[in-house]
Amino acid sequence: MLRIGLTGGIGAGKSAVATTFADCGGVVVDADVIAREVVEPGTDGLAALVEAFGNDILSADGALDRPALAAKAFKDDDARNALNGIVHPLVGKRREEIIAALPADAVVVEDIPLLVESGMAPLFPLVVIVHADVDVPLNGRGIALVPSVFVGQIPSLHQNPSDPSSVPWLVLPPAGSRMEQRHLWGDPRPRGAALAALVGRNRAAVLSAVAHGCTTTELADRVGISLASASQHASVLRDAGLITTRRQGSAVLHVLTPLGAELLQAG
Repeated sequence: MLRIGLTGGIGAGKSAVATTFADCGGVVVDADVIAREVVEPGTDGLAALVEAFGNDILSADGALDRPALAAKAFKDDDARNALNGIVHPLVGKRREEIIAALPADAVVVEDIPLLVESGMAPLFPLVVIVHADVDVPLNGRGIALVPSVFVGQIPSLHQNPSDPSSVPWLVLPPAGSRMEQRHLWGDPRPRGAALAALVGRNRAAVLSAVAHGCTTTELADRVGISLASASQHASVLRDAGLITTRRQGSAVLHVLTPLGAELLQAG
């Protein structure tokens, strides 16, 4: 499973980019949509908000009155923190439930407004930040995705200056680590040879398999080793600070740490 983080400022065209990913077969998981879902009438989320902010945040039909909630929740830092403390965990839990139900080969695009600010960027092998200058608004148009090895880690939006009505294009780095991109340059060195010499062939293969995030079962399948061996290798790499593990439903998800990603790229 490939998980892509998608973020960007208001009005930058993030929704257009998400639609393009969906048209290409990606599964878009929108944090804003989930945030509305977890506080619908009858949910634990709405009950918690009422308990924290009072019954007057409800409309006549029992649904959440968002302007009324905003008037209370954004008046000071304590109220804002109370709101975030209720909604954010519910959104995170629901997002993981949705992703856990997807097939192992899915490409998941997680639309998260404050992805970078919240420190979640290292959890994704690829982060797309949508930025549009004031003179390049999308105005509901589509957008072309152009992977390029010549772009940095932050994608850039471009448009033909002689034709303001043309479809803009988003130039972004190819998916995968720089080691995985070596074939684009015709690198003659065996992939991962240096890393294998350093940590051993099996452990190098395990570290490479974790690059896009995976459960222990997926790790065993990708590397072709037993579940017990996959668990042992993951434990060693975790103790070395090269991967981190977090709970995902009934399973655990292994992802690279920044140190692990650097080692994999240098391998």
